[in-house]
Amino acid sequence: GSIQKREKEIEKLEARAPHRQDGKRIVQGMPKAGNQSHIHIIVSRKDASNSVSLSPGSKYKASEVNFNGKTVKRG
Repeated sequence: GSIQKREKEIEKLEARAPHRQDGKRIVQGMPKAGNQSHIHIIVSRKDASNSVSLSPGSKYKASEVNFNGKTVKRG
């Protein structure tokens, strides 16, 4: 195909592209507006007494334990 056809096709695709900011498509490396902070949540794999494992890889798979007054399935 011709270069002009390709350029028109690219323009159409650019116009339909989602995720825009100030009328421009958001691309890699572009600074985004607003707060860009994030958090990490760390969860222990054992309870406070260090006696009950809540890990998905627990060797007590398919067993249940009383944890904070509730029955919790381990593994």
